[in-house]
Amino acid sequence: MDESAAHKHFSSACFKGVRDLLDKLSRTAEESRLMRKMAHASLFRWLQREDVEPLNLSIGLWQVSRVHAVPGEVAEERSV
Repeated sequence: MDESAAHKHFSSACFKGVRDLLDKLSRTAEESRLMRKMAHASLFRWLQREDVEPLNLSIGLWQVSRVHAVPGEVAEERSV
């Protein structure tokens, strides 16, 4: 897999992984940490893509803010 294909794959895979974890009614502390890390990874990968559009970035930024704001997550971990 070349670098461009890797960015496309991981931007999408991480985004979908975060979405799945956000949809869970209950997450373990480890799942919450993974969810936050994947949201940041997805956004980073989108920033590397040649086909990135402002809409992609706004959705990625929304997802990062969401994983830090979901109930029960804000006070749990201050540093990522």
